[in-house]
Amino acid sequence: MEFRYLGRSGLKVSAISYGNWITHGSQVEEDAARACVKRALDLGITTYDRSEEHTSELQSLRHLVCRLLLEKK
Repeated sequence: MEFRYLGRSGLKVSAISYGNWITHGSQVEEDAARACVKRALDLGITTYDRSEEHTSELQSLRHLVCRLLLEKK
């Protein structure tokens, strides 16, 4: 995975971001969402666009991403 600096912050993030506002929650079963996020993590994607919305669907997505990150440790 190629990484780039995020503005002037000094943070290096993946050049590819994983957007998942529409693709998770009630529209996609957790197993499928888990497979998508796991693959993104396996490919080295470290930047996730979760939208600025605050819904229960996005909350469950945040929990899913956190659980998968913890599993990778």
